[in-house]
Amino acid sequence: MVYDLSTQIRWTRHGFNQLNLFNKNNDAESAIRAPKTNAALIVEYQNITFITDSLKTVSPGRAVVLVSDQDDLLPQDSTVMRVNRPLIDRFDEVSGAAALAEWVQSVLGSFPEHPVVIDTSLSQEGLDGAASIRLWAEIAAALADTLNSPVISLYDRNALIESHLQPLLRAHPMFLAPSGLYDNPFWVPPHLRQASIDEQMSYFLGHIVPDYAETKFFDDDGRAFARGYEPGWLTTPPELNVIRSRDVRWNIRCLGQLRIYCDGEMLDWNQPGGSANKTRCLFAYLLMAGEKGAHVDQIGEVLWQKGDKSELKRNRLHHCVAMLRKVLRSKDMVIRRGEYYALAITRSTWTDVKAFEQNCRRGLFLAKEGQEADALRIYQSAEKLYEGDLFEDLPIQYTETDIDDWCLPRRRWLRNMRVKLLRDMSVCLRSMGQAADALQMCQKALHVDSLSEDVLLETMRVYQAQTRFDAITRLFREYEEKVGADAVSDVCKRAYKSLMG
Repeated sequence: MVYDLSTQIRWTRHGFNQLNLFNKNNDAESAIRAPKTNAALIVEYQNITFITDSLKTVSPGRAVVLVSDQDDLLPQDSTVMRVNRPLIDRFDEVSGAAALAEWVQSVLGSFPEHPVVIDTSLSQEGLDGAASIRLWAEIAAALADTLNSPVISLYDRNALIESHLQPLLRAHPMFLAPSGLYDNPFWVPPHLRQASIDEQMSYFLGHIVPDYAETKFFDDDGRAFARGYEPGWLTTPPELNVIRSRDVRWNIRCLGQLRIYCDGEMLDWNQPGGSANKTRCLFAYLLMAGEKGAHVDQIGEVLWQKGDKSELKRNRLHHCVAMLRKVLRSKDMVIRRGEYYALAITRSTWTDVKAFEQNCRRGLFLAKEGQEADALRIYQSAEKLYEGDLFEDLPIQYTETDIDDWCLPRRRWLRNMRVKLLRDMSVCLRSMGQAADALQMCQKALHVDSLSEDVLLETMRVYQAQTRFDAITRLFREYEEKVGADAVSDVCKRAYKSLMG
């Protein structure tokens, strides 16, 4: 049955303040009851046919409830009921997935059984899109359990970066495509994520091979003997590598002020008996050193550059490491291997530097493919991440040292990457006819690097798009004065002449 539905929905930060539904053919008893579904639909948002053909497999002849702020995401027809903002906007207003699911049910209760299609693209663009995907996975599961309708989470393939892929692979029990619904072999029910190894293996084998369904490797009495004795194993079962148990989530922000978040809580650098500056510098130095770590003498020379004896520096370093472990709330987060110290940072740890680089690379790829609008959204995510230069709040005596140039080259490289990012954002905006916004990007880039030839050329092109030829001349002459007329490249001179006509 095709429902002829029209809606008028208004959104505020506190929810819906107006909801008017007019159903001309409302026959609830004859509606087809859909099985509960919690699926991910990964697609380029421009591919409307892929989306509509996929939804037909879970919603034959019925309307879908689209939760999105994109008017052109699905055809404007009577089979789509639109909500103008993503439900993800309520993450900061509702505590917990179950509470949000209950809220959604109260809103959507007027049209039960219709598939709910939720645009998750704004969560992908958040400062930590991977964490948003993990959180949305919990909410989608609660929604699927609460609502009597399929829940389809739309993921914009063009907005995905590398760090999104693993949490997305584990987020939903099903994937949706035009050819149908497919079970996700990498998904495990939430109640088994902290289960014993044999229980997890039993689930996986039964999920893959029906013959093994309900198989148990060990009964309850024999489990302890099968594993051997390990203190605490009943309360802390070992982890099966193919299933990620709930790890502590570390978010490290290095661009601007150095901050560490553990499960969303910002850690405090100030510890009684310690020096916050030295503790922060030790963490930053070890973070840049990577898995190999740094030699105790190297660290000592960076933290204590005066002529103290090596033994004294080692003793001070031992105390500084103890303070860092207190900050990180774990002795295991700073490990020592012989004469080397290293951070025990897992690959799942989120850092703004890594996310910044991934967004820049992804945006550049989309721009080269001619998808400027998608590239711009990714670029904007990268720009939000750049809150300042790398470790800009560390004292200069630790970062600008002749002993070990561990910070400045990386800082300069990231700063140059940001200048290129701003220039690339201008190119996208200019190609989309948004010259005023493009000029803002150029001005921000020139504020960072007033001698960048690439930014100069782009700024002149923006002025040409605005027919501001006097501004082109003024900008070019100012550049000549800064670098010297003889230092201006032939490329730049030819571009100036061409733009002036």
